[in-house]
Amino acid sequence: MRKLICIFLLFISFISCQTEDRNQEILESKTISNFDFKTFIDSPIAINENGILRLNVTEDNILNVFKEYINNYKLNLKPESFKIVTIENKKYLRFFNSDNSVSTIELIEDKDNIYRTGSTVCTSTSCASGGGCVPEGVYCTKCQPYGPDSPITGDCVRTTSGSNQQ
Repeated sequence: MRKLICIFLLFISFISCQTEDRNQEILESKTISNFDFKTFIDSPIAINENGILRLNVTEDNILNVFKEYINNYKLNLKPESFKIVTIENKKYLRFFNSDNSVSTIELIEDKDNIYRTGSTVCTSTSCASGGGCVPEGVYCTKCQPYGPDSPITGDCVRTTSGSNQQ
């Protein structure tokens, strides 16, 4: 009888683990499908899960929507890749373009731990290797490629659209 109870408990444990995994898969698929990333500005793109930022749209989708955005604004850019960067405790989506410039947009976290894209894109070549030229509300931070005391300023270009409350 004792063996039968142990086998039964093992079976229940096995089934519950599979159900939990399946429930997690369903939750993840629903989360991803709820992120309709068709416009580049003010769109949900990622979720904060226990302090870890997880993209909920595909990388191809992000690149394609950004390409459409830069075409609409007649920006002469060719994005090749992107990554999420953290600068002074803020999250940004940074695109690396074929001309060695970078374009950066802020990721803004809402009360539901969802990150949305901001409304300002800052693009620079001379500050591409550093943390400068990032969105700060609807403006871009100052870009000084040779340090904060340098009299030479950078080439930051701002593109702002939409009406994010920042």
